[in-house]
Amino acid sequence: MGMSSDAIICFGIALEEEQEYPWDEYEEIEEWWLHEVLGYKHPFEIYDSEGNYIDGIRPDEATMKKYYNAESAVYNKSPLPIELVTHCSYEYPMYIVALPGTKLRAYRGDPKRVEMRRVPEEEKRILTDFCDRHEIEYSGKPCWWLASLFG
Repeated sequence: MGMSSDAIICFGIALEEEQEYPWDEYEEIEEWWLHEVLGYKHPFEIYDSEGNYIDGIRPDEATMKKYYNAESAVYNKSPLPIELVTHCSYEYPMYIVALPGTKLRAYRGDPKRVEMRRVPEEEKRILTDFCDRHEIEYSGKPCWWLASLFG
């Protein structure tokens, strides 16, 4: 397996290195959003406190579907208002809090046409409001960022 470096462009706020984030204890920012911000609790549990199936037995497909469909319904009703864009490298990740739909990634050897749009102030406020509300430190104003991702 080889290594590649990809180009990423997005509109957002570049966060400082080695900063703590409110979602750090979660594997994915979407889990934090769902459980901490939206306060979602599953109607029943299929995992124990260590993330293993209860009693070591995987539930049947209907139960699994019901579990994840309930979670998806809540998330789809109130989705995360930002996209967390990873750049630098997978081993030493850095992040940009970006507007959803503005990220474009060009894999090595696969160039992309770029057409950047003017971003209205109310969309910029989505980013600054998110960071302010969740006490995420940032400097500067939202803008277009060109970054790379090595991995």
